Amino acid sequence: MKTAARIFAALLGVLGEKDGVSSDDLAEKVGLSRAAVVHHLNRMTSSGLIVRRDGVYRLRAENLENTIIEVQRDVNRIFENVTRIAREIDQSMNLPHREKPFYDGP
Repeated sequence: MKTAARIFAALLGVLGEKDGVSSDDLAEKVGLSRAAVVHHLNRMTSSGLIVRRDGVYRLRAENLENTIIEVQRDVNRIFENVTRIAREIDQSMNLPHREKPFYDGP
């Protein structure tokens, strides 16, 4: 199992018992340096999976399913914004609008 997956699995395991976990506790649990664990936790925080509050890490929502639902909502908002911007660019450049795209995919 890759390092980030080990850390995330350990985080989930601890969250079944506590509301949050410190990077020191996770490092001890997975047998890695605190610096390595913090590196991966920072990436998970940037991705929106986890948050750090009051010196401990926890899932963004109360459970993994709701965390994934919130991340999906973020992704949907991003695509809605990109689509709106693309439409505005198309309109400003007088590009034609087709109901059906040329390419239907594989």
